[in-house]
Amino acid sequence: MVKGIDLTDYSVALESFFAYIVTTGLKERIYFTDYYDSSKLVAPSDAPIEIFDPVNPENNVAMRYSSTDREAIVEAAHDALDALNEAHHSTTQGRAEALWKVVLGASFKV
Repeated sequence: MVKGIDLTDYSVALESFFAYIVTTGLKERIYFTDYYDSSKLVAPSDAPIEIFDPVNPENNVAMRYSSTDREAIVEAAHDALDALNEAHHSTTQGRAEALWKVVLGASFKV
């Protein structure tokens, strides 16, 4: 479980992942406290996205992304979330599978 998300239900977990990106716009710092406390993070920067290495609180692994990149990622997450929501409420398995393929690629099999 990660922050209350049961990862055994992959459809809910994936929807939650994309919803997080859409809701935050990737404007929140993302970090992991498995190997360091959040107080060890470097000071906030002007980087459009801040995602820190799980073992190195000084390494923003997303520092090369631009604001345009951030906006494109958020837009893609929004499209994926819309597709997953529609798949969840689809009346046919064929339509649901087609929508999952939008998100996971053409090789996705049910």
